[in-house]
Formats: sequence, structure tokens, C-alpha cells
Amino acid sequence: MKNLIYTQQYIISIFQARNSLIAKSTLNEDLLDYPYSLYFKYMKESFIKFQAINLDYLMSKLNQNDFNFLLEFTDPYVIDNLTTLKRYENMLHERDIKRKLESNILAYQNENISLLELKERLSTPSVLTDDILTFGELETTLTSEQRAIDFAGWKKLRALLNLRETDFAIIAAYTGKGKTSFALNLLEDLSRNYEVTYINLEMGIASLHKRMIAINSEIDLSELDRFKYLLGDRQKEILKKIEFIKGRKITLVNQSQSITSIKEIVASKNNKHSIFIIDHIGLLKAPGNSLYEKMTTIAKELRKISLDYNTTIIGLSQLSRQGAKGKPDLSMLRDSGEIEQSATKVILLYSIENPQDKTEKYFVEIAKNRDGMTGKVAINYNKSTQKMREIL
Repeated sequence: MKNLIYTQQYIISIFQARNSLIAKSTLNEDLLDYPYSLYFKYMKESFIKFQAINLDYLMSKLNQNDFNFLLEFTDPYVIDNLTTLKRYENMLHERDIKRKLESNILAYQNENISLLELKERLSTPSVLTDDILTFGELETTLTSEQRAIDFAGWKKLRALLNLRETDFAIIAAYTGKGKTSFALNLLEDLSRNYEVTYINLEMGIASLHKRMIAINSEIDLSELDRFKYLLGDRQKEILKKIEFIKGRKITLVNQSQSITSIKEIVASKNNKHSIFIIDHIGLLKAPGNSLYEKMTTIAKELRKISLDYNTTIIGLSQLSRQGAKGKPDLSMLRDSGEIEQSATKVILLYSIENPQDKTEKYFVEIAKNRDGMTGKVAINYNKSTQKMREIL
């Protein structure tokens, strides 16, 4: 009995870790014991309603004790794949079959059913299935390999990075080193070919709009700030330049977000590939008793979302303020939860000051790359227009 309790907890944990697997479950509520039957019922309802398991929805349906117990036993480190789910579900199906056998044999012994009825009931085919790997599955993996993301510019970065459809990439930098500018330059580039959602958690919407215009048009921000005082002809010239937006599919989300709400926004794309840029992930709401636990939860959940929903996620992250000069390295992310482990790619943005003339040279460095090369790209950063370019 103890093993079956663990089995049910593990199954619920799998659904929490990878929400989409609940749609492939062969279970029904009757196969689970209380309170796991309730968890399954409301998780399934939540997935049907939101295309994700919404903790707020579960909280509204469960009593406080049951909800607290759910948070207590859920294991974030389960092996969340269909093969594992089937193996654990089969244990519950096997218990159900044994119960039905015992019940029917008892009914026959008590002469409540005939031998013929007993045979008919025992001939019901088993729902247990073997998850045998097939040639077709291997062929599908090769022919439907996640495609590389095509940059309009950034040729060196593209060659090194090899960004792919389900990647979770981190852009990390010290405060004031141009993380948001770099992200907006990527938005300008990637939105030429892809649908891109920009989750803005830090900047005022007017400032964000002006930066987008400056990057695309290469007009100084100072002139955009004085737009209403410019001569009519100059205003017309600037308005003409912002017509670029008509050919793009850019969605801006400008209010605070939690991991759950991010998952709902991504799920609303109905598994159609899109790119999400989150500025920055440290401002997302997530459970955790410490900053380390919170950031670990955020990193793990964003990685799962990228896999579950065929989404490229680019998250901005703040580096530790200690030693906030010179070239950073991956160790500076290690105080921020398991970001480095969860990310498929880590991009470090930094500058090095020339002691003679105090000018800054900017670099984009790929410090971790699961599907490509590491290395750095020198860039030119025009702070007046926010425009960044590779130095060829």
C-alpha cells in the first residue's frame, strides 16, 4: 500500500513538472485514492481550461490542508517523460485489475453470478500496454529535428550560438551594461522572421517604445524625447520610419507576471512555435523560501515550458554585483539558483574599459552552449540610438 501511495505522488509530480502529459494519461479518478483523485480531477480541469496546470485554480478548488499537502509531496526532480508516466500508471491499472478479479471471484463464490458471467467479466482486455520504441519514432526524431533560429543579421552570433526552437537561453550581464538594449536588438532582428513576445517587467512602456523606434530607425533617443517640439517635416520623417512595425508580429506584455501566467501565455499559442524574451527573469513571481530556491524554480519551469510548448525562451538575468567590472564568467550565475544548469545556452554581455582613453569595448560571449560552439563576438554599441552591431 505504501508503494502505491508513492506511485500516486510520483504521477501527480510528473503532471506538475510537465503539464502536457496529463492529456496523454490513461487514468481516471476512480483509479486513484483520496486526495490524489482530487488533484488529478482539478489538474485535468485546469489543463482543459488554461492549457496549463494553474496553481491558483487548484487553490480555489482544494481545501487548505489538501493544497498544502500537494505542495509538500510534489517532487520537482521527477523523470517527466511519457515512458515513466506509463510505467507508474500501469501499477494503478494492475491494482484495479486485481481488485476486479477478487470482486468477481467472490461474487461467483457467493453464487451472485454464474460461471459464464464470470468468464465474460474476466475476458475484458487489459489496458496495460508496452511502450516499445519503434523505427517510426526514431525516424520522426531525425526528420522533425528542432530547427535553427534564423537571424536576419548577427551572422557571427548565429554561427556560434546555433539557437534552436526549444532552447532556453540566458543573457546575463552586470547592471547598466546593456542587457535590455541587447534584448531589444534581438527583438528587432528576430521579429523580421518570427512571432516574438516581449515580457517587459522593468521598463516604462513609453521608454520601451522609444528604444524600439531608436534601434530600428537609428534616430537618437534625445530627438525622440523632443518629438512634439520638432518641425512638422521632421515629425513626418520619423513617423514614416516607424512603419516597420506593420510587418512584424510583436506582442508586448507590460505587467508583472508569475511562472504560472507565463505558462498560460505560452500555452495560448497552441504549440505553434514562437519566441519569448523575458526582461528579466529575476522579477518573475515564483514560490521559494529564499532567492536561490525562487530562481531555481523559475529556471527549471522556463526550461520545461520551452520543451512542452515548442517555444524559444530568452531570459535576461542579473549578474552578482560583486566584481562588477571586467569580464564575467559562469560562476557568477551560481548564486542565482540553477540557472546555469537549466539553460541550454548562456550569453554573457560585458565591456572592457581602455585605461588610456576610457572608451569601452563591448563583447557578447557564448559561455555555455549545449548545441553549438562557445566564443565571443565583438560588438559596437551606440548608446544614443541603442543600436548594437557585430564588428566585422
